[in-house]
Amino acid sequence: MSADDLDPDAYYAYLQPSDDSALTTFGWRWFHDGELVVDYETDLATDAFFWLERFDRSEAGIFGAADSTGMGPGRYDVEFITNGNALFTESFTVSG
Repeated sequence: MSADDLDPDAYYAYLQPSDDSALTTFGWRWFHDGELVVDYETDLATDAFFWLERFDRSEAGIFGAADSTGMGPGRYDVEFITNGNALFTESFTVSG
């Protein structure tokens, strides 16, 4: 997938470390109403860029209904992590 071919129903994060970066991992944690529902972190390759993507191709979409994925209406906090540490958090609310 390229930046020219983004899915409008997906949520993305993009990271390209600088040449002198000490980053070794990148990931995110999604919390739904305070409960951890996604915990993903992966190793970064030198001179590489990395995408995080979250989507659901079903008719209901990513926030359509709370099920085994824990997604659905409510408050979300998405914590971006590098080297195992929280870098920053973004929050939003999905109404029913």
